[in-house]
Amino acid sequence: MDFERLNEIAFRLMGRRKSHLEREAGAAYFHGQRTGKSAVLLRKKLIPDESGMDDILLCAGMFHDMCK
Repeated sequence: MDFERLNEIAFRLMGRRKSHLEREAGAAYFHGQRTGKSAVLLRKKLIPDESGMDDILLCAGMFHDMCK
């Protein structure tokens, strides 16, 4: 997967968006980045020998709040 391109898309869609008055602009974008990385770390702890889906986990985490 081209994560540089996916990151550009994620930032364009969520990087400046302010989802709540008390949150900073881009909170959804940064939350998605953390969620994707956390999903991969969790997979490594639970299923250490199954890295084949890490790209999907990272991508899903990045975009999971896109429509919020």
